Amino acid sequence: MNLTASTLAELCDHAAAEYPRECCGMIHQSGRVRPCRNIDPRPDRFEFSADDVLVLFESQSTADPITTIYHSHPDAPAISSLADLSGARAIGEPLLMRLTWLIIECRRGCPVRWVSYLCHSRAAARFDQAGFAIRLGPPAVGTTAVFHKEMGVEIQRANRFNASHAG
Repeated sequence: MNLTASTLAELCDHAAAEYPRECCGMIHQSGRVRPCRNIDPRPDRFEFSADDVLVLFESQSTADPITTIYHSHPDAPAISSLADLSGARAIGEPLLMRLTWLIIECRRGCPVRWVSYLCHSRAAARFDQAGFAIRLGPPAVGTTAVFHKEMGVEIQRANRFNASHAG
């Protein structure tokens, strides 16, 4: 999965807008972001609507399938939880194993870390980290430009890492 600074900026905006609740959404192969509405009433969980799940499945037969599911962990680490795994299992195989799961760690409304995961089977007891983690502090000078420049450098590093470790 290659990410661009503009894609991550969209994810940051979505996570910040939904804070202190979890945000959730999907990313197409092209990098197009599809923010979704979290229908779970609990602030520390997420659930897609039936319409969003239908879009996920229908996209798989298009030229631009959804390849990534993302959500935020407000004031919690970007580590997959049992609730995340349970939600992933509900998608079922074989689609489950083709998706990358991206978790955004959001501290006090500011996204500070992204980690990608893979789930290799419905019976899996955990997600496996999928090749990259991006850690950023809040904007050094409080400007979006500084933040996006730093984010761009980290994305390039992550994409180089992914390319060098591709199977």
